[in-house]
Amino acid sequence: MSPAQISAGTTNGHTTATEPHRLKLMICGSSQGAYGGIEAVMFALADAARDSGQFDVRIVFKLVKSASTQASLEDAIGSCEHDCHIVRRMDPRLLTWIHESDLVHVQNVPPDILACCKLLGKPLVSTIHNYRRPRFCLHRLLWDTGVNLCDFVTFNSAFVRSTWDQGIPNRRHHVVPAVCRLPERQSPGGKRRGFAFISRWIPNKGADTLIKAYNSARLDRENWPLVMMGEGPELSRIRKDLIPDGGPGIELLGRVDDHEKWHRIAAAKWMVVPPHTLEDMGLTPIEARTLGTPVIASRDGGLTESAGKDALFFEPGNVEALSHRLEEAACMDETSYLTLAEQAQQSLDSYLLPFSFYHQLYHRATQAVAPQPPLP
Repeated sequence: MSPAQISAGTTNGHTTATEPHRLKLMICGSSQGAYGGIEAVMFALADAARDSGQFDVRIVFKLVKSASTQASLEDAIGSCEHDCHIVRRMDPRLLTWIHESDLVHVQNVPPDILACCKLLGKPLVSTIHNYRRPRFCLHRLLWDTGVNLCDFVTFNSAFVRSTWDQGIPNRRHHVVPAVCRLPERQSPGGKRRGFAFISRWIPNKGADTLIKAYNSARLDRENWPLVMMGEGPELSRIRKDLIPDGGPGIELLGRVDDHEKWHRIAAAKWMVVPPHTLEDMGLTPIEARTLGTPVIASRDGGLTESAGKDALFFEPGNVEALSHRLEEAACMDETSYLTLAEQAQQSLDSYLLPFSFYHQLYHRATQAVAPQPPLP
């Protein structure tokens, strides 16, 4: 019987139901202090674990060096229903919380968290969000050691796993796309127009590549507008250098909330995802496919997985190739477009795994580790 099941006991000769044993789960990860992708994944993991009825959850955000807590993360913590904490590296409370936990699910492999878990004999599950950097250094050596010491490791894409496993199969390693809250599924088709883009405007995310490709493409810009969302240090430079007068057909929205983002993606015929930075996974293509919007994407890292086999791909950083893909998308007849969009959406069912997969790993990890004596 699993720890989550109700067991039978006896009281005065009568059989009674006892409460299920809930495992104490600590979800932790390094944070830049703002509400971002990894923070959103941690909240989603916590929600799913709590809702399963099998776990009591504590969330710990460990600030990286020189980071400070920002309002976006404070607001997210204030609106959640979990036991949440923000700490700095080597905070003594980490040892106490890990000791109180039955197991730990860590994002990536911070050495201090791993050391505490091993010291206390706690089961450890890790989700690796970043590909293994080729340059050898102390940081990579610590991460290599950490990955090898985890009871189970999930990688957010096959691309990321390939950089860590390097062709050597490991039964403790699994590919699980790390997603957070997704929009409600919508049917493809309807009154959709143009292209959508959203990203943090930083080098190699492809905003400049897309603008150049869009400006050079032979398009009816009234019927094929380009909506660009997001903000970042590259925004002012790109605006000044590439679209000083606004750019015909291009609408810059800046930062948007999830509701506006999903509304704009669902209103577009195509989602364009053009980075050339070895993208680890890519959540935006998954959101677009959920909303019935097919994807035009670069063959960059994990994007070939998250964009799906029905995406229109081009080589990263190739302006001319992207321009041709935009023209191809605009010329596609409606029947072919709807068929492609429906296939892109339906294939999500075999790509995404339910959160219950993590719960199975949690139970397997706790069963593999013998109980440890309490701290002196």
